[in-house]
Amino acid sequence: MKWVVRILLGLVALAIAAGAAGFLLLPKSVSVERTAVIERPAHSVAAWLAATPPEHVFTEGVTESVQKITAERIDSDLNLGKGRASLVYTLTPSPAGVSVKMTATRQFGGDLLARLDAASGKDGLGAKVDAGFTALTGELNALPTFDFSGLQYTVEDVAARPYIFLEASTKQAAENIKNAMRQSLPLVRTAIETNKLTVAGPPIAVETNWADGRYEFRAGLPYSGEAPELFGVKAGQTPSGRAIKVVYMGPEENVIPTYDQIESLIKASRLEREGPSFEIYLDDPTQESGSVKREIYHLIKGDDSSLGRIPAAK
Repeated sequence: MKWVVRILLGLVALAIAAGAAGFLLLPKSVSVERTAVIERPAHSVAAWLAATPPEHVFTEGVTESVQKITAERIDSDLNLGKGRASLVYTLTPSPAGVSVKMTATRQFGGDLLARLDAASGKDGLGAKVDAGFTALTGELNALPTFDFSGLQYTVEDVAARPYIFLEASTKQAAENIKNAMRQSLPLVRTAIETNKLTVAGPPIAVETNWADGRYEFRAGLPYSGEAPELFGVKAGQTPSGRAIKVVYMGPEENVIPTYDQIESLIKASRLEREGPSFEIYLDDPTQESGSVKREIYHLIKGDDSSLGRIPAAK
């Protein structure tokens, strides 16, 4: 009878040994990679990834949070519902734009069932990464094509001010815009003087429309004093709110690329426009050359802390 017990004990020991060996041979982790070339500036792609909000929906049933950012890689954490995975985006310049490699890795530790699933291909990480990566590449390819990497800007809260202005409309050509300012601002200044008010700051132009070859705007001056009764010109408030501010130094003819950079920055940072853009002139826009030094403001909404997470351009 003892020999039966010995055989059984031997079989149990063998089973334990085989199970232990099998466990050790099972994969401790599973990793998948996906790569796509995005025909957009590398800095815009990095900004979009860095601006990922906390607990962002990566794909159905999967959330993502950004952890660490450098110029070349952005580390994230994926909550897969049944576990977590680390996610690394590696950005490499390419002739067409930037190559984005996504590497997702899930560690199993002592979870035998998860390791068995990985060994049999049932983990499901690849399918989840595919769905999220497809959506991501669509978002990245929808970013603007303008590179904002050299743009110098600040983010400020702008207060409203009493403002007397003339509504104007002109062609989008630089010389037409300069002529419109030369004609509009003297009329506004005359209205302020006639009503015995005080000019309370430099000239301000508020864009109300830029389409179909026309530039529509309000050209005016902030003032102090009792609100007047006006004819021909109007009184109101300058725009207010959270804004991206850029100091532009150069002629009217060259200002459009700066606007394109600001728009690209806003989009790549997952922000939205919130009201009109406007300019505060730091010199005299009625001079023959027009203004060559101004502050440009774009009102924004959204979590602008994302701007602080954008990797520095190299």
